[in-house]
Amino acid sequence: MVLLSGVGFLSINIWQKLDKTIYTQGQGVVTDDSPRYFDLPYQEVKFETDRDIIIRGWYVPSMSPDKAIILVPGFGGTRWSMLWHVPFLVDAGYNVLLFDPRSTGLSGGNRYGFGYFESIDIQHAIDFLMKGKGISEIGLLGRSAGATASLLASLRDDRVDAVVADSPYANLRFAADDFGKYSHDRLFQTLFPVYMFSARLALGVNLYRETNILNKIDELDTPAFFIHGLQDAGIGHQNSERLFKRKVQPKRIWLVPNTNHIAAFENYPGEYKQRIIDFFESYI
Repeated sequence: MVLLSGVGFLSINIWQKLDKTIYTQGQGVVTDDSPRYFDLPYQEVKFETDRDIIIRGWYVPSMSPDKAIILVPGFGGTRWSMLWHVPFLVDAGYNVLLFDPRSTGLSGGNRYGFGYFESIDIQHAIDFLMKGKGISEIGLLGRSAGATASLLASLRDDRVDAVVADSPYANLRFAADDFGKYSHDRLFQTLFPVYMFSARLALGVNLYRETNILNKIDELDTPAFFIHGLQDAGIGHQNSERLFKRKVQPKRIWLVPNTNHIAAFENYPGEYKQRIIDFFESYI
């Protein structure tokens, strides 16, 4: 009884802590910037996802009548986090959709799902593009947890033609090992199942199972391009290597030297842009 009471008390405290600091997260970056900063025309757009949550974003048109790239930010990220990715994609002829995942930016919702809920948002973004903009060919470019969300969406939705996963996590256990160096925290390792149980209580979904892309990646036949910094201290490059190894062709990987988490674009902008355009042009 004492042991059960102790575990119950611990679970409640972990749940409250995670609910306050992680699952119910801050709004993220919201500024006055927009694609107009690059002299690009754009439209304010919105669409509905599950649970009647309204997702808000920007649609940036290009010369292509039927091809689009959806940009997917990571934990705490918004459309503003990926604004600098827009010009090179538009220059290459792709329409671009940026959006604030639920609970971030100007979108509705109050729960973050480390890629699970966000992958559902991506599918509704695809609906919006196909029904509202006449788009028939779609690529995804996600970063960090947004990369994992993009892979999850690609697994469920064969309307995705190609996906770029910049610094994804393979599953939450591997992500936790790297983030904060929890692999050296014996208490965390022992209590990891309690953390996951607490997450299930907070979010109403088995988050570990649903986001364990490592157990699903061998079923993904959509072309995928993995990008990961070799000095990534947040999510180790081994995550992308594990995913790349298990995924069937077609696939590519770029392990970027002297680069931390999602910093390849900043450190090697020319090569980053060219590799991504080459990849999308091969499959979209």
